[in-house]
Amino acid sequence: MANISYSGIEEYTGIERAKIKSAQSLLAALSLIYVEHLPTDKYANGIANAYRIVGIDPYKHMGTQGRGMTAYDFDNAEKDEVDVPF
Repeated sequence: MANISYSGIEEYTGIERAKIKSAQSLLAALSLIYVEHLPTDKYANGIANAYRIVGIDPYKHMGTQGRGMTAYDFDNAEKDEVDVPF
């Protein structure tokens, strides 16, 4: 799962910030990404989006391995995996 801000998406992909939402919607509609909604500690009662790219580690997600974990704990549980630069 990739926890990344709009600024990070803009930096890594070159997609203009104003077009990121449309790009995410297109990728989700084509079932190329899944958007996970996770709690964040940056804001009271805040929710952060994390993105799973279809085909990359398809059986590792919050539903199979992350129950009862925070997004940070889930992402840092196994550091021997390949990191996607997102």
